[in-house]
Amino acid sequence: MIWKAVIFGAILFLSLGCVLVSFVFLYQRKKYKHKQEVKTIRDNFTQEMLNSKAEIQEQTLQHIASEIHDNFSPTLSVINLNLAQVLPAVQEPAKETIIDTKNIVKQLIAEMKALSGSLNTAQLSRIGFVAALEQYVGRIRKTGFYEIQFTRSGDIYRLPANKSIILIRMCQEAINNILNHAEATRIIINLDFKPGLFIVTIADNGKGFDPAKILNDPDKQDSTGLNSMRNRATAIEATLEIISTEGEGTIVQIKLPV
Repeated sequence: MIWKAVIFGAILFLSLGCVLVSFVFLYQRKKYKHKQEVKTIRDNFTQEMLNSKAEIQEQTLQHIASEIHDNFSPTLSVINLNLAQVLPAVQEPAKETIIDTKNIVKQLIAEMKALSGSLNTAQLSRIGFVAALEQYVGRIRKTGFYEIQFTRSGDIYRLPANKSIILIRMCQEAINNILNHAEATRIIINLDFKPGLFIVTIADNGKGFDPAKILNDPDKQDSTGLNSMRNRATAIEATLEIISTEGEGTIVQIKLPV
């Protein structure tokens, strides 16, 4: 009888152990599932916030582009007409000054038109990423201040419109950082069209910097642009890599799955 009681006790103990293990397993599984659900909600919320921020930024740029097109450009045209009207009645040497001013105004009208186009979301969507970037780089090349190398590799394909707009903003920011901070003389841009992956590389021979130091210091003005690029990369599910060493230039690489 004793051995039966021992066997019964062992079976009962094992059964209780199995129940306890099952309970712990189910609890851990439920806890893990809850964490995953919370993470998914948080990630979705972050993505929505980034998308909303990007949309607001685009709406702001669209408004600025419209203001330039609808107000500034016509005003400059009127100034140019007024100068043309008074020109015949003006004597030298003031006449030469007015002619020079007319040429400056004409050049400014062209620049304002190009600027409006680069900010206009609808136009960027229409012409596509490659043409938009070429136009933007072409304006910089015309200044003659930089040696610019623009190359493409692979079979060119059109990028999704919603992602190409954000991508062009990232490229503009990277190039603006070169113009404003790098003290460079050469800019190298390469577009690599791989199957399923689009890679943009923008490099310069400037003074370089410490990316981690800039990104982690909110008081530095440079961090705003870099953090904006990082947020935009997250919004389009791209990866952003900034490689830079002080005195050795900077390489910015954006990888976009397509």
